[in-house]
Amino acid sequence: MTTHPTRHRIKFSDLVLGQRFYDPISAEYFVKQSDSMAAMVTGLGDGTVPDEFEADDIVGVDEQRTRHQDLPGADPRLPTR
Repeated sequence: MTTHPTRHRIKFSDLVLGQRFYDPISAEYFVKQSDSMAAMVTGLGDGTVPDEFEADDIVGVDEQRTRHQDLPGADPRLPTR
């Protein structure tokens, strides 16, 4: 059974440079490169061809689930989340 990450909706302008996001229009993942440009990193994209986004475009950001034990300096005796 495949599990999908929880995706949060956010405006393109609220992303930080270098942040990976999902574009529901193209159904592809991108990485923000500037205030108005991002590069596709899935499908046919190799991260080299920029695409334009508007500041108020709604995109998706996948929730990061990190096990406590994977964090630097974590105490392995503590339970995982």
